[in-house]
Amino acid sequence: MRLRPVWMTVVLLVTLSLTIVPVFAQVAEKDVPKLMAEAEKKINEGKPAEARENLEKIVKSFPDNGMAQLLMGNVYGGIQEWVSASSAYRKAVANLTGADQAKANAGLAEALTKQAKYEGAIEAGQKALDADPSNLKAMTSMAFSLAKTSKLQEAADMARKALGVDANSSVANATLGEALLADKKFDEAEAAFNKALQIDPENAESHAGMADI
Repeated sequence: MRLRPVWMTVVLLVTLSLTIVPVFAQVAEKDVPKLMAEAEKKINEGKPAEARENLEKIVKSFPDNGMAQLLMGNVYGGIQEWVSASSAYRKAVANLTGADQAKANAGLAEALTKQAKYEGAIEAGQKALDADPSNLKAMTSMAFSLAKTSKLQEAADMARKALGVDANSSVANATLGEALLADKKFDEAEAAFNKALQIDPENAESHAGMADI
């Protein structure tokens, strides 16, 4: 039997390897609602990895699916992968309208705040509030970012506006405390931090703020 030269075998294997194109299973459009529902269920159950797996299937097949991108942003935010969350929220903003777009902008505001991109957070938060004036996440993210950009009165006003939506929000109370502390209104800041800690004894921002008073 005539043997093939070794170099020919190597060339053949390399050629074959270059022609192999990675593929993924295309999701049928009719299956999207089921995958979305399963993803939301996994998010509520505290299983972000499983939720992300379902959502990735959707966005690979339908990259313009804004609701899937919105949920993907929520998943990344839940595990504090803020850069990935920002990317997902931006895609959601581009493909959603109305109240859903407001949620995406609010999520983007939070993600940018966590990355210390305060001007971008303020812009995204304002867009969210333009569509949904009672969006609590947008308010607290804006208030924190306003405080970090030395717009202290605006920050305090926005935090109080957030408390008007939910007086029992530990985040809103802590954010008010941050703004008042930066403005050297120590007694008012302490009261806000204490209120936040009554609601959530583990609130890290309030513990840090109290240590600075």
